[in-house]
Amino acid sequence: MFKIYTYQLPFKNVFRTAAGTFSNRRGAIIRYHDAVTDIVAEAAPLPGFSSETLPEVLHILSAVRDNAGRFFAAPFTIEQLGSWLARQPDIPSVQFALSSLGLSLICIREECTLPQLFSVPKLRSVPMNGVLGDLPEQEFLTRANSLAEAGFTTLKCKVKQETGHLPGSLSSLHGTHPNLSFRLDANRSWPLDDVSKNSKKFSRLPVEYIEEPAPVATLQAFMKLRTICSLPVAADESISQFGLNELINQPKLPDRLIIKPTLAGNLIDLFATIRSRDHLDDKVIITTALESAVGTRMIAAIAALLGMPNRAHGLNTGTLFRKSIAVETGIYGSVFSFDEKMRAWFTFSQLNQQAIFSYPDG
Repeated sequence: MFKIYTYQLPFKNVFRTAAGTFSNRRGAIIRYHDAVTDIVAEAAPLPGFSSETLPEVLHILSAVRDNAGRFFAAPFTIEQLGSWLARQPDIPSVQFALSSLGLSLICIREECTLPQLFSVPKLRSVPMNGVLGDLPEQEFLTRANSLAEAGFTTLKCKVKQETGHLPGSLSSLHGTHPNLSFRLDANRSWPLDDVSKNSKKFSRLPVEYIEEPAPVATLQAFMKLRTICSLPVAADESISQFGLNELINQPKLPDRLIIKPTLAGNLIDLFATIRSRDHLDDKVIITTALESAVGTRMIAAIAALLGMPNRAHGLNTGTLFRKSIAVETGIYGSVFSFDEKMRAWFTFSQLNQQAIFSYPDG
């Protein structure tokens, strides 16, 4: 049986996107259960980033519910799952949820792990980066030192149009914790004319890359950013804007590809795309789009399959919520670890029932 629920998780602090400010994260949970299995997956478009809205996602899930229930009830292969997904609405959040649920069911029924299903080496743990928002200097340093002491060796920092104390703060941290590396996320806040000047302020620091330093209208303009920026440039919003296939078909690849699987959609297609180019996984950082623990666990598994090995991935966003939809037992300090079965799913009974609500049409 296929069912639909909604959830609402309060943020610890107000979350701001291009679509406005939000005090809660809302999303959908889809559930398949039969006599022996009862598992869930997540569809949670992020306002300001996703091309679809939660009401649209709920409407589509309701429309495909009966079809999905029939398909998931019968045995199927990964090839059959891929063909069935290709006939469903091409909505990223929906495709992510349905492919997550389908892949999990195959693993359960075939008693295999996701790495075995995709014939890739087994990676039991994934390092995570710490996240630092736009904070006053002393608060920033206190939080950064706490993360370093907790074992994080990579810190992702928000950087605004005015770089403020950040260059000096990162220099101070580097002096105290020489093993730390940094990632800058500008969210296209730098005017194009400031990219050279601003990036030079960080050029002597161990900065792995800067995400989307300036707004660009074309793919050619994005690729040209790399010639004026003193730091390696990572594609994030540009992946949604121009398409992953377009980016990886450029003569010279971006320094890094920041991939949010819930924005990419169909996980089978994502795997095929990344594996279509030699060593593309040496460019890939996997990160959440602020999903609940349900979506994050599958995203962590994708990081183990497709992401750069021994590099930190953006999986530590559950700390932004005041309560969780499920208890994630795989997080140990700065590492996301899996058990021997590489379970990338939660059962319905593991969910915090106070955080989920029945959906009338589900």
